[in-house]
Amino acid sequence: MLYVPQSVVFHMLGASWGSSYRGSTSTEKVFLLHRNMLITAVKNFNFTNMFLAIFFHLPFSLLKAIQYLRKGLPRHSLSVLKVYVWVFLNIKTIVQKRRTVQWNRVVQDSTLREIKLLMSWGSALKEYLRLVRLRVF
Repeated sequence: MLYVPQSVVFHMLGASWGSSYRGSTSTEKVFLLHRNMLITAVKNFNFTNMFLAIFFHLPFSLLKAIQYLRKGLPRHSLSVLKVYVWVFLNIKTIVQKRRTVQWNRVVQDSTLREIKLLMSWGSALKEYLRLVRLRVF
């Protein structure tokens, strides 16, 4: 593996999805985006950051569900809320994956923050609010 600290990677809101999903707001895509956001935080963050991510994920998801309802997309709202049912039904697998990832972990969250690969929670909240104002979400 090669680490190049000068490299910059831009991830544009699901641009890696296949062409059948690009530009779409399918209920499956909504479900997978919210589920994967939560699972990634649970598996990869240290305990404190994992707890904060879960704590912030719930209100974020509820706001998204409300936004979908306001847009007349009740099935999309349901997809967001189904994530929590899915997590409950799969909690054992998620915990096992977390144990494996954390056991093999080499770089801590603090190091990722120092080299700007992980935002502080304050910066992440400011960025989210900026995107909301721009109506990206």
